[in-house]
Amino acid sequence: MNSNIQKMARIIVFQPAVAAAFLLALTGNTQGTTGTISGMVTDASGAVAPGATLVILNEDTGVSRTVTSDAAGRYLAPSLNLGRYRVTASLEGFQSEVRTGILLTVGREAVVRFQLSVGAVAESVEVTGEAPLVNTTSSSVGELVGAAQVENLPLNGRSIDQLAILQPAVSFTRYKTGSSYRGQNDKLTVQGARPSQNIFLLDGTDINDSRNRTPGSVGGRLMGVEGLREFRIETSSYSAEFGSAGGGVIVMASKSGTNAFHGSVYEYLRNDNFDARNFFDGERKPEFKRNNFGFSLGGPLRKDRTFFFGNLEALRERLGVTTPAIVPNGLTRQGFLPNASGGLDNVGVDPQVRPYLDFYPAPNGRGYIDGTADSINTTSNPTNEMFFSMRVDHNFSDRHSVFSRYTLSDGDRLTFGIIPWLPTSFDSKNQYLTIEEKAVISPETLNIARFGFTRSFALQERSRLKDIS
Repeated sequence: MNSNIQKMARIIVFQPAVAAAFLLALTGNTQGTTGTISGMVTDASGAVAPGATLVILNEDTGVSRTVTSDAAGRYLAPSLNLGRYRVTASLEGFQSEVRTGILLTVGREAVVRFQLSVGAVAESVEVTGEAPLVNTTSSSVGELVGAAQVENLPLNGRSIDQLAILQPAVSFTRYKTGSSYRGQNDKLTVQGARPSQNIFLLDGTDINDSRNRTPGSVGGRLMGVEGLREFRIETSSYSAEFGSAGGGVIVMASKSGTNAFHGSVYEYLRNDNFDARNFFDGERKPEFKRNNFGFSLGGPLRKDRTFFFGNLEALRERLGVTTPAIVPNGLTRQGFLPNASGGLDNVGVDPQVRPYLDFYPAPNGRGYIDGTADSINTTSNPTNEMFFSMRVDHNFSDRHSVFSRYTLSDGDRLTFGIIPWLPTSFDSKNQYLTIEEKAVISPETLNIARFGFTRSFALQERSRLKDIS
């Protein structure tokens, strides 16, 4: 049977190293995939303490950064990797003070203040407690979906975008999925804006689909929950770094390895044996089987220097769908058509019409006086998807680091309509690559260079009716 390609879309987006930014005592977070620690150092009387040394240590990876308070006693450490931090402040003639329990999340700007007491530097005071959660450094309005929510909330189909609608001002639109032209995923609207006005960023790289909408695959899912650390939805008043957005900005951060090995093995199952019968299913429920399974693993390749995290996930779904249709009844197929008096006229069947009648499925339900009848058929719509992601972080020194992440989402789906032997196939393949270098040139100067590559491919194909002569 011949085939006809109906719709095809591709998009290739480059975000080259010209996006390198020099941050001179700024609080910018380079598209929000990192966090910032800032504050002020004073003495016991409240006078500012310039020249204090602050060592900011990531307790998960052992990587630290050193900054110095300025003439006004202020300090700033922007673009820090996400995780748990320990900050030590020291100044000649004063006791050192240590603050622990500081958790940096996507886009967070934690304010940590120090009040040093007179004493020897070797003496230290340790304070355990989270920095204040009230945002006093930015006017942006948004919500964080943290690691605990990502890992523990139940998701039907393991799609990340289901977590987004839990936030205020975010909802799915009535503009549904189903074609390469419209996109495969449900569309999000933020503050009433159009879905095409949203931006999805993964580690700073734009991953919107080929129609500039919610990224996803043929199964209508944004897979990769196990490899996602957390994400934040900026709904309004966000900074100029998100200048191309008119709706919402969904900033996602992938998981990275630490000095401890961690991973998971998982499978999520749905089956029609657990479901009630739908009203239109008839006496027998259609078969439905869905398996989400995979594993993840992260850890050190070299302690305090090189880390990795990988996730491999697969979906196998066999969705039985009951499709009701109105078709010619048995008498109509033989050439008997209703007449005005309620009887039947035998008009016969032209040989050129017969092949078209044969394309309709046989009636198997109630009949109607107009020569038609119900045909209720159940078909299995198969979906196969594979998702892979790998991230590697390397620290050349406390002042120079680089990371790279590659993501692949590949899937195919087959759907059947009224005529079961004329299916429509859908294929999608999404690839995302991010490479980022970070260099601390001086306590006041930080340079970040990022290269991003996005390729989104979607194909919809329907079989063409064979030639009838």
